[in-house]
Amino acid sequence: MSTEVAPVDYSDLLQDIQQFYDETTVSVFCPVANIKLKFKPLTVKQLKTFIELQVATEKDDFGVIQGIDTVKYINQLIMDNCVNFEEKLFYQLTPMDRDAIVLQLRANVKNKAEVAMGEDDTQDIDLNDIVEKLKTIKFSAKNKTKTHTTKFSSGTLTVNLRLPSIVVDGVVNEHFRGKIEPKLKKGKKHIEKEVETILSDVYFLEISKYIGDITVDKGKTKSTISFDDQQTIQKSLEFLESLPSSVIAQVSEYVGTIKEYRDSVFSYTDSEGKEVPLNVDISLFTGI
Repeated sequence: MSTEVAPVDYSDLLQDIQQFYDETTVSVFCPVANIKLKFKPLTVKQLKTFIELQVATEKDDFGVIQGIDTVKYINQLIMDNCVNFEEKLFYQLTPMDRDAIVLQLRANVKNKAEVAMGEDDTQDIDLNDIVEKLKTIKFSAKNKTKTHTTKFSSGTLTVNLRLPSIVVDGVVNEHFRGKIEPKLKKGKKHIEKEVETILSDVYFLEISKYIGDITVDKGKTKSTISFDDQQTIQKSLEFLESLPSSVIAQVSEYVGTIKEYRDSVFSYTDSEGKEVPLNVDISLFTGI
């Protein structure tokens, strides 16, 4: 007596898998936005894409465009995997929150990760230890914004600082892509000649992400230059370059304060007992 094997109904299987994702969500905490979100677990396809992005980045001598593309992919992943995602969420979340999401989704796949300790040395770390710090070490609300006012003979110059949202981060990244891509097309030798300029542009643009606006108040007239508007970002950056270097120093100090918090939570203990900042990037997905 033989038993007939029914053909596989892939549509039914896909429905079953979707049900699994709906019922097995991952609770993720975003430390800066101070909100909890529910995410569907990462799929095998998404893990493969992370590995492919890592390989592509390693092949890129400068990794600039690949880095921007990776960020865009992670943004898309958040949209796809976040339960009940709404566009306004990208105005609430910061790049640090995005890193927290990536780390927690990675820890859900496998809590152990191998990190490089040098050219030939690696160390296994427990990502759950970092996840716990994300949930317990609070981000100070007073550091979400900061204002610096400088007086001069005919008025004041006020710089309003804040953490960039994912939207602002994307606007600046795309602006930089537009500047760098024509140079990349000229070839490696051309880029090598301009590497110092490129690196200074990267630093300057990263700094600019933390500026909300700058206001010049002369009493009778007040002008505000926004750094959130994609249409005027080039003019805003040109204006920033014309300001005294003390303005950049103020922004840099603020960024340093944010980095101190970031390094305190996104960190692990190395083999010598020292706290080491963890780079939250796609290299975390190799070796799964």
